[in-house]
Amino acid sequence: MESSTAPSSLGSVPNEVLLNIIQLLNAQDLSRLSLGSKRLNALSQPLLWNDIELHAAGYHECSAELKDPPPFRSPSERFYQGNRRNDVNEKAKKLFEMLAKVNTEDPKRAREIVARVRHLCTVVDSPFVADTLIQLLPHFQNLKTLELHGRDFCCESEATSEPPYPTLPNLRFAKLFGYMPRALVRLVLHSGTALERLELGALDRPVSSSLCYREKMQYPPQPEDKLGVDSDGESDYGSVGQECVIPRPLGGFLHPEEEVELALPALKHLYLFQPTGRAIDLGVLNYGWSQRAVRSCLADWRRVLEASSRSLETLVVEQRQGADYEELDGWASADFLRRNDDGSGNEALMAMLTDLFEDEAAFPVLKRVFLRGITVCESTSGNRPSATFPGGRFMLLAERRGIACDARLGEWLLFDRDSGCEHCAEWSKSQYGEESEDSEDEDEENKEDEETSDTLLARV
Repeated sequence: MESSTAPSSLGSVPNEVLLNIIQLLNAQDLSRLSLGSKRLNALSQPLLWNDIELHAAGYHECSAELKDPPPFRSPSERFYQGNRRNDVNEKAKKLFEMLAKVNTEDPKRAREIVARVRHLCTVVDSPFVADTLIQLLPHFQNLKTLELHGRDFCCESEATSEPPYPTLPNLRFAKLFGYMPRALVRLVLHSGTALERLELGALDRPVSSSLCYREKMQYPPQPEDKLGVDSDGESDYGSVGQECVIPRPLGGFLHPEEEVELALPALKHLYLFQPTGRAIDLGVLNYGWSQRAVRSCLADWRRVLEASSRSLETLVVEQRQGADYEELDGWASADFLRRNDDGSGNEALMAMLTDLFEDEAAFPVLKRVFLRGITVCESTSGNRPSATFPGGRFMLLAERRGIACDARLGEWLLFDRDSGCEHCAEWSKSQYGEESEDSEDEDEENKEDEETSDTLLARV
């Protein structure tokens, strides 16, 4: 006996039902589905553009990300585009090539496309990608989160960004880490007037080892690095012409003479990261550290802090001591940091923060400060900061103001001395690796005694 009910076709399924189903698909399946019909394409395309996560699956679950305070976006929310480094690397390349081409041929269409994007997280691995972002970022009008991890190649970008700056009214979170063109950092900060969380760890152009023949140097010192001795206090003489030049924090991304004031009236969470120099040499190599870069970086950080002073609730400050990969092979990060803990590398940063915090009217709603890689006490002080160290004096100042403050051991910053590069922008978690089988087989009691980057130094 034949059924009296005809089988329903896909065309009879309401859009709302289809959307509930296709939202469960991964990026690859969603892309294939969009080729099925015009209707499926219309439903799939907004989802494909909504969340562009160009790291390989698992990256945000690895040790590359701080876990405390928790991230703005949980790793479970990520819409990964692939599982392997080559997958996402190639997709990112094609994405920005396509956007640049469409913008050249049909700028209106390009603006319509990027207006669909709500979340963008990618490695910036070439001047071309950096230039494309600077050109198109003003049109990401619906962007909510922006995470850029820059590789050393993108430092060669020559794009500029000048006022008047656009406004990205929906941008709530921005992360700018690794090697970044100043124009890109400037554009994001001036456009993000609605930012609620900012993570800033931009690096300046690397400087290669002086042991390399100059013609073989990947990144030789530039004229602006001012290697000669002078009397104005701005010379880097003796600091970037060494065997190992520690990666430099980026400064000068906010024009001091610019009439446009930086405005961050909604910023509640600020994370500031920079490399720092070493107090003690453990090997035979000479390390260079640019004090001029530090001063330039801290001047810009101060403006960011002042621009967010009235709204800031959480402040995270991290410094990582530079160390060459090969020289410290066999060392553990915690052992290295404990040998270099006289606090001298933290002095300039702590002086800037202390100067700001001594104003009782500043930071009226600040609740928590997290210090990482800042020496605040002797290892036997029992979790109390010591006024002997600049970091300890800052913690005691925070305590007097009723602001909770934690200090954690932190970690080192490994770099390649020949190129001068720190490989902070990876497509996949492979750079950070997983625990070895040997470490998994260690006695649990010994594990509990080991210090990690989250080891508590002091708390007030």
